[in-house]
Amino acid sequence: MAGIFIEEYHELVSFTVIRTCQSLRPCARLPGCTRAVPMRDTVHTEISTAARAPVPPPPPAQFADAATALLGCRSAVEVYHVIGDFMTEVCPASIVIVNEITPEMTHFVTRGLFGLEDSVFAKAARLVGFQIIDKHSVIVPKYRDLMLGSKLSKIEGGFAEFASSEVSPAIGGLAAKLAGIRDVYTIGIVDGDSILGNIHVCTRKPGADVPASVIERFVLHVHAALARLATTHDLEESNERFQQAVRTTMDGFWSYGEDDRILDVNEAYCQMSGYRRQQLIGMHLSDLEVMETPEQIDAHNRRIIARGQDRYVSQHRRSDGSFYDVEVSVSYLPGDGGRFSGFIRDITERKQAEERIVRLNMELEERVRARTRELSTANIELVNTNAELERATRAKSSFLASMSHELRTPLNSIIGFTTILLKGLAGPINEEQETQLSMVSESGRHLLSLINDVLDLSKIEAGRATACIEDIDLESLIEAVRDMVDPLADAKGLQLVFTSGSDGEPLRSDPRMLTQILINLVGNAIKFTDSGTVTLAVSDDGDVMRFAVSDTGCGISPSDLPHIMESFYQADLPNRAKSPGTGLGLSISSQLAAVLGGSLSAESALGVGSTFTLTVPKVMPLAESG
Repeated sequence: MAGIFIEEYHELVSFTVIRTCQSLRPCARLPGCTRAVPMRDTVHTEISTAARAPVPPPPPAQFADAATALLGCRSAVEVYHVIGDFMTEVCPASIVIVNEITPEMTHFVTRGLFGLEDSVFAKAARLVGFQIIDKHSVIVPKYRDLMLGSKLSKIEGGFAEFASSEVSPAIGGLAAKLAGIRDVYTIGIVDGDSILGNIHVCTRKPGADVPASVIERFVLHVHAALARLATTHDLEESNERFQQAVRTTMDGFWSYGEDDRILDVNEAYCQMSGYRRQQLIGMHLSDLEVMETPEQIDAHNRRIIARGQDRYVSQHRRSDGSFYDVEVSVSYLPGDGGRFSGFIRDITERKQAEERIVRLNMELEERVRARTRELSTANIELVNTNAELERATRAKSSFLASMSHELRTPLNSIIGFTTILLKGLAGPINEEQETQLSMVSESGRHLLSLINDVLDLSKIEAGRATACIEDIDLESLIEAVRDMVDPLADAKGLQLVFTSGSDGEPLRSDPRMLTQILINLVGNAIKFTDSGTVTLAVSDDGDVMRFAVSDTGCGISPSDLPHIMESFYQADLPNRAKSPGTGLGLSISSQLAAVLGGSLSAESALGVGSTFTLTVPKVMPLAESG
């Protein structure tokens, strides 16, 4: 070590002034030191005889001893004592104060006071009430740059000025006289931007020689020693936290060398594997890894070294020979000959759960496939059934249409001949004959209405009901409807009100179907209204026309209302005999509205009345008219 310092001061070699920055590099002043300290740059200045530059004096013999002692320090307190020993030797009869700087960089904390062989200064300190060790003192702004500088600087004004942040100048001057202090020098324990503390040197001899260059070089070694200790302390704390985490984690932990033999394990892995720690130490990984041979483990470790870390799933063997699934996270640390560290998590339950999920998914997929097959078969059967139903419906409709035509011919004859007889065109008839003939005529007309309804329904269901589109004069159509239903309203003494909110824009639709629907709605309203008013209100609503037929009749119960447009359905009306009719009128009207591209809806309150609303487009789409 002494050779290093002799070489440093040899006149034919360079000396290095270290300046620090925020980046970390190995300490250049202390070979062999593993502490990484901040370094800004390195300025090399060669001192040679040829350049005729002044040659620095050789360091005192104590320099090498002190530097070596700094390397052996295990605490900051030991470093402070080395500082005190060295400084009091190179500056005899001086007082040396060693300070640590606070993290906020605003105060000094005195950690060492050296050079007080006599008790005069101690008496002075007690006299002024000035505490030295562990004292927090404000860094005097005026001298901040000097106190934190890398050069040894003299404080003008002496001790009184130096202590001005703590005591008055008068008391500081008195203390200086009692302690015999002459001059005060200061230097920061700094290396570039890294500031760790400060050293004050108070001389007590007039004209005392203070070797500034030696002290400045020594302080660099002090900084390196303190920085090394700080890093060591941080590493020890970090390692302790890591060891605590390893001890308390529920996951297993192991470390092993490049020879694949286990160096350390935690208690969690012992419980996981069933081995004792002493049994595991020294075991080869292949003794535990079920799925890999020693050669495969070596190849795997080479990949980990190349990548720095890895995570994989494997199986380990317990001490009883059973296997369990694990997830292993491994990292590689190249120091100490190379070491692998890994956390092992028992994932047996997770794997079993995953396998159960896979089995359940397979079972579910099979059930879905089976259900799909069943649905496919059912769909085929449904399609076949629907086809048969459609054929049956067409056959029924064809039969009904044919039968209706066959029945209408004799019915028309019966109605015609009874009309002739009732009018006396075939000769006079008596009152009884007139009554009987009227009953025949009324029954015939009722039967003809029923046949017409059945014929209309069969045509709609068979898809043969087609609309004939033309321009419709709404006023004429409404008047025609009024003419048809006026006699019915007059017979019951009802008021018939027709209103129109149309702007006169023509309606393109099928006039026959539209008239049939309106006559049916108004006729029904008259049929189920004993007193009051029946209203037909026409309104223009953008692209559609609305025809609302309202009455003040008996109304429809909430239970019947959803079914009144079903074929052959007739509502049960309280306190009212069942009305004559087929129950097809509203069903036919609803389906005709659909043929026209519109809809029929109903609102009703029992005992209050009903409103049926027909909505049709102003211009019927061609596809629906075709």
